[in-house]
Amino acid sequence: MTDVGTTVIETAPWWGVPVIAGGFLLLGGTLTFLYTYLNDRRKSRLEDNRRFETEIIQQYEALDGVIEQIHQTEPPDRSDAEDVDRYMAIYWPLYMKAVRANQRLEIVAPRSIYSLSRLILREVNGFFPRDSSDRSNMVALVEAGDALLKELRVYLRIRDCRRYWQDWPVATRIIRRLPMRWQMRLLFRRKL
Repeated sequence: MTDVGTTVIETAPWWGVPVIAGGFLLLGGTLTFLYTYLNDRRKSRLEDNRRFETEIIQQYEALDGVIEQIHQTEPPDRSDAEDVDRYMAIYWPLYMKAVRANQRLEIVAPRSIYSLSRLILREVNGFFPRDSSDRSNMVALVEAGDALLKELRVYLRIRDCRRYWQDWPVATRIIRRLPMRWQMRLLFRRKL
């Protein structure tokens, strides 16, 4: 302390400024590290979620194709063995395609999508030629396919196109017949 007349002047310690500068340096480094860590974690989580999107869409398209082909196939006449053989020649590859898509979705899809694909597989199994030619579960099969599409749109964060195109029914029918990948590119400009 230096006494100059009646005024007392206190000098700052020599280590004060370096300590304050070092504190700000450590605070800035810590904040930068936390920001980088949280940002990288968010990016890796998003990348993990998007890694299998194309595979999930391909398996959905396979299941949708199975549903469409079963819907277009006439049930066999039980009294005609040749008709049952013709139906089995169509049905068996479709069933195996549904099984493979279901197995692949078990690996790459979230549980909500996989459970709906199991429901579709169960409904496809109901079309195996048995004692009766009951096709009443066609409604359940189509509803399961629609439920899978709805859940897939939620998972991919895509709004339903019907809401936007309901004023143009012809455009809706044309767009709905396109593969899902093309629907997304047309309606949402989303590239996969």
